[in-house]
Amino acid sequence: MWPDPTATTARDLLTRLKHRLHIMPTVNRSASAAGTPRVTAEAPHLWSGTLSEHSEFLEASELYNRVFRYGSKGLALNSNLLSALVHNGGSAVGVRAPDGRLIGFAYGFPGTDGQTGYHYSQVAVVDPAWQGHGIGRMLKEVQRQVALGWGAHTMRWTFDPMFSRNGHFNFNTLRGVGVRFFEDYYGRERTDRVLVEWTLDDRPDPLASLRDLAPAADWGHDDWGQPRPDAAEDRLVWVPIDAGVVAGDTETAEIDWGRAALRSTLRDLYDDGRVIISCLRLTHDTSVYLTVPGELAEAGDTGGTETGPHADHDEADATSAAEAHTSAGQAGTEEDA
Repeated sequence: MWPDPTATTARDLLTRLKHRLHIMPTVNRSASAAGTPRVTAEAPHLWSGTLSEHSEFLEASELYNRVFRYGSKGLALNSNLLSALVHNGGSAVGVRAPDGRLIGFAYGFPGTDGQTGYHYSQVAVVDPAWQGHGIGRMLKEVQRQVALGWGAHTMRWTFDPMFSRNGHFNFNTLRGVGVRFFEDYYGRERTDRVLVEWTLDDRPDPLASLRDLAPAADWGHDDWGQPRPDAAEDRLVWVPIDAGVVAGDTETAEIDWGRAALRSTLRDLYDDGRVIISCLRLTHDTSVYLTVPGELAEAGDTGGTETGPHADHDEADATSAAEAHTSAGQAGTEEDA
């Protein structure tokens, strides 16, 4: 049984664990939704902005279909749908290379769970040749601006929790929270998903210090998919996973075993009222999710950021983690259909 989450504040928790904190980079929210050149060390002279013309929607559809290589026409992207979304509260945004080619694309639409309204992002896709240049982060920033323009204050999307680099981008770079877990989200096998919620307003991340904790353990293959309570604080539960699984991998028996173990663990943890707030590379082979009680995530009383030793991990550069989770033949996505 977990301790009463109101008995100890996040500030107290961090005070006890401050020797294990490290600092992660924050999101640079400087892009314009209208479309402006972005000049960075990773992505010089790139354009990012909204897509609004039929020819642009055709480009986006071509990029989407080429990257994902879906054989079924039922999974293809319709350019007319993108036009309708842009005119009715949705988003269709892109990033262009210096030569004008569309190299990144994302789209979304207004959504509700019956109680709360939000912008739901269905897909973000990046040309494989442009992985590692921060394109995924640029797409999310432009999409954020569009969603704010429509009056949304949060964005949601889902991702496959087997993809640890995607998890790192969602939780440690964008600072989202994994608020729900769905089994077979799309009604077919191997589509378990974690629902991410991202606050769009400019304000400090109340969970920053908790996200920056690193486990004081050396877990490996035998721990993948299993819940591992923190040695010092049992309100923190870690979930080690295989760090090498990427989109497009052939589903081996070992990957299927990992999926089954992770499904069982996440089902139990979410039934217990927990949420995911971090995903770090622990070793070359192992990444680890951090889960905390939902009440702790909602309280937001984490106090000031404290510095300490950095976690020993070789996770992909935060600016490129959105696309880095995929294989050489495919490109990044926060959702895959």
